[in-house]
Amino acid sequence: ENYRSYYNRFQSITLDVYENWPDERWIDVSNENWQKFVVDEIGKTYVEMGFDGLFLDNTDVYYQYPKEEIYQGLCAILRGLKKYDITLMINGGDTFVLRCIEEQIASELFDAVNQETVFTSINFEDETYGMQNGEETVYFKEYLEIAKECGLSVYLLEYGASPKLQKEIEQYCEKNGYLWYNAKTLELR
Repeated sequence: ENYRSYYNRFQSITLDVYENWPDERWIDVSNENWQKFVVDEIGKTYVEMGFDGLFLDNTDVYYQYPKEEIYQGLCAILRGLKKYDITLMINGGDTFVLRCIEEQIASELFDAVNQETVFTSINFEDETYGMQNGEETVYFKEYLEIAKECGLSVYLLEYGASPKLQKEIEQYCEKNGYLWYNAKTLELR
């Protein structure tokens, strides 16, 4: 995000604007200076503050830029963070996560996955929420089952689920051993 204190330090390795988030840009995670920053500065700071885990967003960079160096950059960051012996949760990033599972390294790199909008959808133009289309829901359910079979903990983040849909999600999560949260806003409130 362009409001971060370190934005200017890494602006030269940003890639493109993150869709629906005009203040954010994708970053070239293959850059060794970025990797060291995430692991040795940000990661270390949070561990020293007493955090017992990290919620890692935007590994979707590998979906946006499906290059080997991007994949390897994400792996390097996760390997570096693992030295702190804390829980690492990947938010989204299904393309990256599935490749890690296929290569049998997922459990070495992270402990859990969180998937947003399995059952709900977001209309970014007017900040309203609705039902996810059926194909997406089926895809994400299959993906989460693969993650679970790999030994990863699974979490769902939904937005504005109606009481009826909340019951459906709750039953699905109870049946599969997942946890979920129903956010009322994009700010996760």
